[in-house]
Amino acid sequence: MSIPDQSHINQVRDALWQRSSGASVMIGSGFSRNALKCRPNAEDPPSWQEVAKAVYEKLYPQADNREYPTLAEASTTSGFLRLAQEYKVAFGRSDLHQFIKQVVRDEDFAPGDMHKRLMRLPWRDVFTTNWDTLLEKTRSFVADHAYSVVQNMDEIPLAAQPRIVKLHGSLPAHFPLIFTEEDYRTYPTKFAPFVNTVQQAMMETAFCLIGFSGDDPNFLEWSGWVRDNLGTSAPKIYLAGWLDLSSHRRRMLEDRNVVPIDLAHHPRASEWPEHLRHQYATEWILHTLKRGQPYDVSEWPEPSSRQHWAVPEKLQPVEEVVSDIPKDEPHAPPFSSDSENLQDSVVHILNVWNHNRKIYPGWIVAPASVLQSLHYRTKEWEPLILHVISNFEPIERLKAIQELIWRREIMLDSVYPDLEELSQKTLDEINCQDRKINGVDNPSVDWKAVREAWRNVAVALVTIARLRFDREVFEKRLNALEPFRQDHPDIDQRMHHEQCLWAIYSLNFETLEKLLGAWQTEGYDPAWKIRKAALLIETNRNDDAFQLINRALSTIRENPGDGRSVVGPSCEGWALWLALPFEREFGGPSENLIDSPPAFERWRKLARLKCDAFAEKLYYVEKIKGNREKKGQ
Repeated sequence: MSIPDQSHINQVRDALWQRSSGASVMIGSGFSRNALKCRPNAEDPPSWQEVAKAVYEKLYPQADNREYPTLAEASTTSGFLRLAQEYKVAFGRSDLHQFIKQVVRDEDFAPGDMHKRLMRLPWRDVFTTNWDTLLEKTRSFVADHAYSVVQNMDEIPLAAQPRIVKLHGSLPAHFPLIFTEEDYRTYPTKFAPFVNTVQQAMMETAFCLIGFSGDDPNFLEWSGWVRDNLGTSAPKIYLAGWLDLSSHRRRMLEDRNVVPIDLAHHPRASEWPEHLRHQYATEWILHTLKRGQPYDVSEWPEPSSRQHWAVPEKLQPVEEVVSDIPKDEPHAPPFSSDSENLQDSVVHILNVWNHNRKIYPGWIVAPASVLQSLHYRTKEWEPLILHVISNFEPIERLKAIQELIWRREIMLDSVYPDLEELSQKTLDEINCQDRKINGVDNPSVDWKAVREAWRNVAVALVTIARLRFDREVFEKRLNALEPFRQDHPDIDQRMHHEQCLWAIYSLNFETLEKLLGAWQTEGYDPAWKIRKAALLIETNRNDDAFQLINRALSTIRENPGDGRSVVGPSCEGWALWLALPFEREFGGPSENLIDSPPAFERWRKLARLKCDAFAEKLYYVEKIKGNREKKGQ
């Protein structure tokens, strides 16, 4: 069971964690009531109604006289703003500011836990109509995001996102503090840059309001200004909290392009104490938004290290977001374990490996940290797996071999003879074309999955034969792959690549030229353009290589990805490494310019996803040097 408005909060949650869109939030006075008191006898932060009462009592100390307006009239939205206008006329702007400082008592409060939770979320910007400085004070508790503060219009172009934008002034001395009827009437003209900034955020991001009620003057005025300026183009904005809206008021808000997320309809709302309803509603909103955080693919193959705040039972249900996260890979049991238990352990780890392989983020070359992690996890299991799978039926054995060989390829490690022999024996037992196993028809098998595993193992065996420089086996294995060539674009491209590599290893440059001419990489994964460009450089065709690298970079940037894969950034990182000689006018025409920022500048940004190809190349160079020194001892 979930709240009726679950789909709306999900829209904000999903946008919040997407780099391409993002979300912004506007914080109202209700959120300040989650602050901590700095003094034992401090009163709670005032609500709009309490501020209205304080203004009223200052203006009308003898309100029992019938010529004065009633407090109920003054507490309505229009009445409140008019009341503030009367105060300013009666006592002056300076006295009004002093009065606000006394009522708000900013120095009496410190950021509470919910302020910290709010600011730790990846907002594009945080807007606020509050005069207090609780959000600014929270910055010292937030390590993940460096918020800049905008307190006046001149600071808007200077402040980097994410920003805390103080729309209505700020204590103790950033005036004017927007409060009176005239302030609101003239705000769109006098403070147009602020209005434009909010409108831009509404157009570009999911825009959520927290800490406002449906009749909050700030909320009503701001939503009105946006409708006035954007008309039918005005995007939907989300109003979240304990709203307790009637059906008529809800329809009125929806007509104004405001989407309510009303926690008054939470399944446990009736159990919440009246004085804690707004607090619980805000807590639930923050828990829900936090749970949209996706898995950081740069952590693969480690399970997620993120920690969610524990959700109190009173706030349940809070919807969990299902995402592809690597499964934990347990340590291998002792080789002397019971054979039945040993087989169960091997089957379990193979299932885990299969899951983790399918969500591999897509690095062209595994980063050093990933390689080290895989090496440790794989080496301890290999002897047990080979011991157990020799008794498996051919299909199950093929699937197990696929996992072992895939890991060895990712680790850039050789496949030892025993595994190669078992792999070839298994492929020979399975006829994908006739759908037979050891010559026997088996229609119950999932032949699509078997065919995929067969070709994945077969193409790896082609590479093994090339590295061993065994021409007869190399050609035999390539021929065996021909029926699978059109199964997947990468199979065709890899076969082209293997043939070109064999030619260059054989120093047969005439054949290499023909193969490169016949190899079409347009419309395929840009990684193949990069691999072909590397071979073109080997043959001194630098102009052709230069053009291919630029096309690869263009293709990569036309498809920025969704953050769940590093295929694009990894390709870009290695394309920049390949292009580095051109950038430095080394080995290519000086008039050629790679269509890219300077490589080292871009690598610094790609490093967050472990796609700094230059740093990774240095690691592999050092490893090769170290291996040579060991062999020379």
